[in-house]
Amino acid sequence: MFCGFIGFVYSVFIRVELSVFGVFVLFGDYQFYNVLISAHGLVMIFAFIMPVLLGGFVNYWFPPVLGCPDMLFPRLNVLSFWLYFVGVMCVLFSIVIEEGIGIGWTLYPTLICVDFHSSCACDFCLFAVHLLGVSSIMNSINVVGTVFALSRRFKFLFFFSLFV
Repeated sequence: MFCGFIGFVYSVFIRVELSVFGVFVLFGDYQFYNVLISAHGLVMIFAFIMPVLLGGFVNYWFPPVLGCPDMLFPRLNVLSFWLYFVGVMCVLFSIVIEEGIGIGWTLYPTLICVDFHSSCACDFCLFAVHLLGVSSIMNSINVVGTVFALSRRFKFLFFFSLFV
């Protein structure tokens, strides 16, 4: 929820800046506007939407539907959570290091070069995206393993829950 709130605050700054003609909220600091665009995209996609859909929704919804007490690999779940936490901290640090990450939420390869961003903010950003990606992959492995391992025992319950 914290990342959703941070992404919302960034989007409010972006919308207020674009709603008024001329220089208003950011006082003509175009690099900070680029940092806001980059941070908003990274935080909302990699640190809010993907973890909420996979980590939050599926981890709480699948075990009761399948009739099991927990996911198949609970320790993989914990490792996924801690990698997510470190990845979010790296994203937030990359925003405030030196001039920030003004490379867009797609991490445009040309702007990542040392010629355009010589600070270590891009390194933190790329490291954070990799950590968040590994966290999501671990969570996906846990979900797929849980479905395949437990749906054989509870096949009727699993298919019945899809139609209800």
